[in-house]
Amino acid sequence: MVGTAQGDCFFDILASFTPQGGTPSSINYPIDPFTVNLFEGDTFTIEVFHYGPCTWGPASATWSEWSVDGGPTVVYDHYLDTLFGLSATGHYEITYHSELAANNAIHMSFDLVNYAPLSATMLELEAGVFLDGPFDPGTQLMHDAYRSSGALSTYAFNAFPVCGAGEVGTIGYTATSTAVLNTTGADAPVDWVLVELRDEVDPTVVLAAKAGLVQRDGDIVNADGSAPFRIRFTPGSYHVAVRHINHLGAMTEQTIGLSTNPTPADFRLMATALYGIEPTRLIGGLRTLWAGNTSCDPGVQMIKYAGPNNDRDQILLQIGGVVPTNFINASYSQRRFDTNLDGVIKYSGTNNDRDVILNSIGGVVVTSTRVEQLPQ
Repeated sequence: MVGTAQGDCFFDILASFTPQGGTPSSINYPIDPFTVNLFEGDTFTIEVFHYGPCTWGPASATWSEWSVDGGPTVVYDHYLDTLFGLSATGHYEITYHSELAANNAIHMSFDLVNYAPLSATMLELEAGVFLDGPFDPGTQLMHDAYRSSGALSTYAFNAFPVCGAGEVGTIGYTATSTAVLNTTGADAPVDWVLVELRDEVDPTVVLAAKAGLVQRDGDIVNADGSAPFRIRFTPGSYHVAVRHINHLGAMTEQTIGLSTNPTPADFRLMATALYGIEPTRLIGGLRTLWAGNTSCDPGVQMIKYAGPNNDRDQILLQIGGVVPTNFINASYSQRRFDTNLDGVIKYSGTNNDRDVILNSIGGVVVTSTRVEQLPQ
């Protein structure tokens, strides 16, 4: 949750969400305070992880301590400290203190809320989407250069969460295995995407969200590579939205009735009516999400080629900000700036990332913008 430098030491507060009968999944919380919505049988666990060139004391030293809601402190002397696995609802105020360095307290607060504990089930979606950046109209597949470069992380949104996506519903931020990432062919994973269920009456309200892997053929699958895509929530009718770290998200115009039976939610097809004006690019009768949202500004997400807070300058800054012909290999934490997801951040030359932005705004008027068509 928090990466903080304290003297010569660093420590991260890590959070994980465990559904009833399931396996833990890592969660990245960019804000404090935050809310975690739990179903019956779910648990929420917080850990602290020390790293860096710390000067460790003797084994008997008090290295760290927790206090919850102003109560007595609980002392730990381990490299990895598990505070608790919570399942009780309520408001929690937590202070973490490490004696490894001075001025080293971290405070966080959060609420645990039970959400539809009796009616939750695994809803199934036959979900699909094409990302415009890596899409090849000739093959009607996306390339998987980013995955094949070895940069694609097993953890969904571990470094950068999707722009504008809050922590809602059953969080579902999860992890996959290297075996899944080693898949080749049309089912090779391209990147992580976020699938949202939005309220039937007020689609600005996100009720549940879960990360999935999008494959070269556009299928959205679970983190273990299985299909159909599953998200745990109450059966009913919802607007379905899909988002990506540097593409503009899109949402179904009509609600879709979701249940334990697989239901189509295919953003690749013209037959799927989407919300808003020009919500996607149209290529050969197929839809692709608009690519090039590198700046991730607060509020309404958009793609800009020129002017303040434009997306083009973000690419130039990544390669040093001076020599436009420079290029770098994109790490997982830099993939927002790799608009075509080929594993290389380039400002000029063949397959550069700047042209992707220009194409998304129309390719002619550089002051044009492309605004995300998600209800705000």
